[in-house]
Amino acid sequence: MSIPQGEATMADPAGIAWQLSDLWYFGVPSIGAAVGVTEVISRYKDAPFLAAQTGPARAYVLVNALAALFAYVLIRNFDFKFGAQDQVILVQALVASLGSMAFFRSSLFSMKVGETDVSVGPAIFFQILLFATDRACDRERAKPRSAEVIRIMQGVSFELARDSLPSFCFELMQNIPASEQQKFRLVIDALASSTRMPDSVKVLNLGLMLMNAVGQQVLEAAVAALGEKIQGPAKLELKVFIALQRADFDKAYPLLVDIAFIMSRYGSPAAQEAAKTAVLKEIEPLTRQPHLDNGAKMTQLGLSLQQRVGDAVLLAAIEQVADGIKGDPDREDQAQAEDAESAHAQKGQQPQTPPPGVVVPNVTPIRPDVVAPVTDTDAATDHAAGDVPKAGGASD
Repeated sequence: MSIPQGEATMADPAGIAWQLSDLWYFGVPSIGAAVGVTEVISRYKDAPFLAAQTGPARAYVLVNALAALFAYVLIRNFDFKFGAQDQVILVQALVASLGSMAFFRSSLFSMKVGETDVSVGPAIFFQILLFATDRACDRERAKPRSAEVIRIMQGVSFELARDSLPSFCFELMQNIPASEQQKFRLVIDALASSTRMPDSVKVLNLGLMLMNAVGQQVLEAAVAALGEKIQGPAKLELKVFIALQRADFDKAYPLLVDIAFIMSRYGSPAAQEAAKTAVLKEIEPLTRQPHLDNGAKMTQLGLSLQQRVGDAVLLAAIEQVADGIKGDPDREDQAQAEDAESAHAQKGQQPQTPPPGVVVPNVTPIRPDVVAPVTDTDAATDHAAGDVPKAGGASD
């Protein structure tokens, strides 16, 4: 019985060996690619497999696969057997796939350049390639990481979360070493000591550092579990709040909104227009609520603008139109008088009126901090002139 040419059977071991050796041309690059993937995912804790899917990571994996294939082709062409008598093809494949990885990661010696250790030898090629891959992966992951940390840390207070959130995340992970936890807390303490960084930025940095340490899923689960325990209210900076309270809502709206978005340089024109429309939609109902006092309306206007343009732009806009939106002092005094009468009425008291026949001069209220001390001579003179009524409201 004749055997067709190229068909391998048990009686033709040479044909079987040829087919196996042919398969290793696919197996060896696969092993090299697996080594490259393992190296990439070990460097990204927040989303290792997403990082491996980026373009730079794929290029790094491809270079590893080609290096292994190149080594295998050389070994087969020069017929290196490495002392093996049996399973020569398997030995050649393993040496090519694993040996090439070891060769390209070896160095003759290392030298320090600035703050960086540079390997001198074949490893310098893969060291530079891996460094470039890291930076490229970081750039591609920056935008989704930024969006996710803003979503997860929305409403979280830095002061409430700086201790409890990291501790809870580390306990959820179970395998974070104590030394790494201690280093993390030192970094958080340094972040908290910054006086020029707003709390809203500090809490985002806290979220990113935790995302690097424990991953996005653990951070999201921890924030959801702690819930209202680490949630804080939106806050205006003190100087912004004071400036808002000095303004008149009827004069400030919508002028302050227009000025704030003109001065803001954040986002595209379309995004700014959408944000401005959202502010107007939120604040417009306040114009139809006369029972709300001026301070409450200005606070709500400030919080709405702060969310879209930030404290710095908001404060600059207020200062730019401060004279035009300044509140009326007479109206403020009248409002304070009405509040005082309302307080007396709630207590069942009537505002005190002078007895019949007593004329109370119309004097301007004197500020306590500028009242001059009264001497005994001045008091005696006033009493002799009959200007000071006696106790009980009777006059001399």
